[in-house]
Amino acid sequence: MGLKFKGWRRLILLLVFTLAMYAVINVGIRAYTQLDTPFMVVSSRSMEPTLHVGDLIVVKKVDPETLKVGDIIVFYVPENQQQEPIDFPIVHRIVAIIKNSSGIYFKTKGDNNVVVDYWTIPEDYVVGKVVFAIPKLGMLLSEENKPIVIAVLSILLVISIAYDVYIQSRRSSEDEHDEQT
Repeated sequence: MGLKFKGWRRLILLLVFTLAMYAVINVGIRAYTQLDTPFMVVSSRSMEPTLHVGDLIVVKKVDPETLKVGDIIVFYVPENQQQEPIDFPIVHRIVAIIKNSSGIYFKTKGDNNVVVDYWTIPEDYVVGKVVFAIPKLGMLLSEENKPIVIAVLSILLVISIAYDVYIQSRRSSEDEHDEQT
């Protein structure tokens, strides 16, 4: 009975520690980026070779005044400038900045695209600036891969518990053997 309790106690402590670390990291990243959803996954080839499909990007909210030509930004296209419905964020590089009495506007282009985008992005449509990217990690987090990720993590958890129980049982039997001699 004591062996089983120790194994479960360790498992619970590990889970609590893992959840606490997740919360601290999550709160820290959200505070740094000033966004509720700072993580995004690149979904097109328009930014290759800089960013690839499946890369996980971290986006930080910034003052539009600080953006400069060459920065990679995430933005939404205003409805009145859409040739077809675009209801998802775009990740492109700033190629020109227009400042006038009505605000700041950005011209953008995908690194892999031949021409500059036809839209002009007002400052309030900018989500933020890409601060770094983790290659291919976004593929792991995609919806279609969730069952695989959950299965792999579950298997690793079972292996970890089984290993812990095995080590505890060996120690227990060694202790019994030492007491008998």
